[in-house]
Amino acid sequence: MNAQTIQTRAQNGARILDLRYPGWADRIDVDSLDFPSIYRCVLGQVFETYHEGMKAIWGLTTFSKEPERWRRLANQNGFDVPDSIHENQEAFYFDTLTAEWKRLVRARQEQS
Repeated sequence: MNAQTIQTRAQNGARILDLRYPGWADRIDVDSLDFPSIYRCVLGQVFETYHEGMKAIWGLTTFSKEPERWRRLANQNGFDVPDSIHENQEAFYFDTLTAEWKRLVRARQEQS
């Protein structure tokens, strides 16, 4: 997976948040944005936890009930690391994902 794919996925997620939760970016502390954390990732900062965000956006109450759908939606929309990412690629993925989300959040914060 390359940086462009990661960026596109984050942009997909931002568009969903724009449509369903206008003003979401104003709730983000960009300096503490941290994707491995379920509390400091985008969904964690908007909805209190990553899991609450998945529930709010897609109605998914627990990972165990629909794990494939959960993973697919989270990965396609830049909210999580795809399972197919090799362990030695996780840092690149998270760094690229975090940088793109920071860019997207800052752009929205500057507009508001």
